Amino acid sequence: MNATSSDDKWATGGAYEAFMGRWSRRLAAEFIRWLGPEPGLTWLDVGCGTGALASTICSLADPLSVVACDPSESFVEHTRGRITNPRVSVVVGGAGHLPKSPRGFDRVVSGLVLNFLPDPRQSVEEMRARSCAGGVVAAYVWDYAGGMGFPGFLGRGSRRGREGEGS
Repeated sequence: MNATSSDDKWATGGAYEAFMGRWSRRLAAEFIRWLGPEPGLTWLDVGCGTGALASTICSLADPLSVVACDPSESFVEHTRGRITNPRVSVVVGGAGHLPKSPRGFDRVVSGLVLNFLPDPRQSVEEMRARSCAGGVVAAYVWDYAGGMGFPGFLGRGSRRGREGEGS
């Protein structure tokens, strides 16, 4: 069953938020504190879902800007209605079609998404390609097999995408 099926209970942002929102927000806050970002950075939130991570970035990291993207139009519409911060742009985009910035993003992050993508390795490479030189790419996922542990560091960005760095 695909994510747009009418039988999918999480096909809309409101349904997902009601069930998973409380966990998404808690994890997002821990993740941003773990990253320890300085203020004034540009961020790309990959797979923004209902906007928990993008909202937390605004609350805890004082960003210059946040571009939050998700392939689901219904989630994008839900998130646009929830986040009114002028520093946040919410757009449709997903693996293979991530938003670009002329100089790259300082931080490219993803929460609870990578293990749902068909090719996570390729998606991480695309995330690294969207980061600026010296930027940080980081994500967290549910670690079903390993006891639900905390995030991993995916490496520093490079416009050239250095092979093996951060792996």
